[in-house]
Amino acid sequence: MRPFILLSLGFGLFFQVPPSAFADELLNRVVENVRSYDQTLPSITAEEAISSEMRHGVYTSRAEAKAVMRVFKAGDDQYLKEVRTFSTVNGKIVPQGARPPEMPFVMQGSFSGFADLFFSQKNFPCYVMTRLSGAAADGTVSYSISINPQAEAHCNMKGLTLTGLVRIDPQTAHIVHMERSMPVPPAGSSHWVSLEKIDYAPAMIGDQTFWLPTVLTAEYDKGKGHFSARYSSYHRFTASVTVVPATAVE
Repeated sequence: MRPFILLSLGFGLFFQVPPSAFADELLNRVVENVRSYDQTLPSITAEEAISSEMRHGVYTSRAEAKAVMRVFKAGDDQYLKEVRTFSTVNGKIVPQGARPPEMPFVMQGSFSGFADLFFSQKNFPCYVMTRLSGAAADGTVSYSISINPQAEAHCNMKGLTLTGLVRIDPQTAHIVHMERSMPVPPAGSSHWVSLEKIDYAPAMIGDQTFWLPTVLTAEYDKGKGHFSARYSSYHRFTASVTVVPATAVE
């Protein structure tokens, strides 16, 4: 099952302040960083620790799992893809090559589209981003995100209740934390991801630094399901090929 992915919820007690030239410049740098990430991230792997649960009436199913997440581009496709390979579920080893195990609730898209929702060059004009006062202790700058009413028809967002929140490192213009929330499901959907949050941190891949997810949390149907994943041990993915000498046939 792959639920519909859209989200964000405000945090902290901030009040809105007028936008500034600095704010516009910082956000434009974020858009450029997201574009660069999409174009330059090599194929990578990461270890993933998963906790998942889903409520079915009075019964709640839960699972703990470990997996390897692979992120890559296929052929000439410009979009990043994610493949999750489970190693254990509830302490039991998943045989190599076995079908993916059933989990109460799973999420995809942390690496291949979450930031693009708000900060791709195409989607960025679809939102109003308002800087919030009160810098965090770590020096990050926060913005609330809402749908731009002048662009909702053009962006095909009419009737959506999508909002967001982002914390940005002003020195590097990289996203440190991002949320997206949709308290009301989109038209025609009875099940949806109502809230999703991701924390980011810098990681070395070869001789380059990329800001990659460290923690993902998500809520399904406003609390009916929960999912969390922690990522660690990032490595560049390299496929190995063994060449077997040809055998002469008489």
